[in-house]
Amino acid sequence: MKKSFIFGLLAASLIFVFSAPLKAQNAETLTITTYYPSPMGVYQNLRLFPVATAPLSACDSADEEGIIYYNNAAGQNQLMICRETAPLTFNWQPVGGGFWGLSGNNLTANETAWNIGIGTTAPDYKLSVSDTIHSAKALTPAEGNETNVLRSDAKLLFYDSGAINWAGFGVDAAGDVWLKTGTVGNNLSVFNANGNVGLGVANPHAKLEVNDTLLLTPRGSDPAIATEGTIYYNNNASINGFKYYNGSIWKDFSGNAEVYVRSA
Repeated sequence: MKKSFIFGLLAASLIFVFSAPLKAQNAETLTITTYYPSPMGVYQNLRLFPVATAPLSACDSADEEGIIYYNNAAGQNQLMICRETAPLTFNWQPVGGGFWGLSGNNLTANETAWNIGIGTTAPDYKLSVSDTIHSAKALTPAEGNETNVLRSDAKLLFYDSGAINWAGFGVDAAGDVWLKTGTVGNNLSVFNANGNVGLGVANPHAKLEVNDTLLLTPRGSDPAIATEGTIYYNNNASINGFKYYNGSIWKDFSGNAEVYVRSA
């Protein structure tokens, strides 16, 4: 009985002596094996000591694949595993992240070549959404391969399919807003930063400048409501000409009406 007590006391002392250094050294490697059920074991709790940086062992080959650690860096707080993210390419990835990676507050696809689809199983762009998109903030578009669009333009385009089957608007480096389609090289309209509007004009010189004919739908009588300066084309047989409102009454354009033409 006395020998058993002494042996137990000695064993407890050895466990205490060797367990204290192991607990203090956080970077130690420990291999756990079990006899039953072989070769896997069942544990109620297994704690990984949290660290803010990746382990000293590199994650660059199949030899390290499967190594895990708990990352407690700011914005992380997650299990990380060394996995193969591309043929013969190994990186630290969140455990259970699957196709997604989390870096701080940024959630990204683990492969930059992937297209992401929402509401569609066949996305043909980096992000394809088959429904309405709501944004409470500004949309910042990226460059694409569309025809007739300057790469420096910030733009929002609407597609059917193909490089030219689109319509949209954007802002160029000068702050001018343009509206165009993929089938037309020139802008359909431009809203200058100075307040001028151009139809088919890249740089309008007046509040409204039209690069071609301007059609006013004819009418046979004066509008009931008008503001000084309003004009229209009267196709009444007795008039067949333009009329303008001077603030009091409608008047015909007289023969001495002045017309200003700006040379190109």
